[in-house]
This record gives sequence, structure tokens and C-alpha cells, in this order.
Amino acid sequence: MQLRLDARPITIVPAGVKLWALAWLQFGDVDVQAVVQVMRWTADAVGVQLDVDGETLRCWLWQGACQRLENRTDAW
Repeated sequence: MQLRLDARPITIVPAGVKLWALAWLQFGDVDVQAVVQVMRWTADAVGVQLDVDGETLRCWLWQGACQRLENRTDAW
């Protein structure tokens, strides 16, 4: 409900294009900074995915929690 995905435009990354970002994620009480693949976005939020131990996790983040990277390895 917060993102209002039913009422706002969503930009979807075209197939074959990979966009990367450095993002802050929270797992329980632990904050983690990770490189994520950007899959879609709105004016306020970014839909991302990342692989953890062979499992693909997907979530929405507020724009302020994400910083775009030119290359996946630029964060480190």
C-alpha cells in the first residue's frame, strides 16, 4: 500500500540489461550493505533482487537506500 504500485508508473529494466546498485537491506535486527540488481523502479522506490546462498531474494527499497553503480564491482 505504501508504494501505491497500482496507481503510479513503474519503469521495468529491459530484458538483457543489467543495472546495479549498492543498497542498505535489513534482515531482522541486522543492517547489511549489499550489491543488488535493479529490476524496476518508481519515483519513490526501487525493486531489486540479490542472490543469497543460491536463493534469489526480491524486495522494494526506498530510493534513499540505494545508490546506482556503473558496474557491479564499483562498490568495493
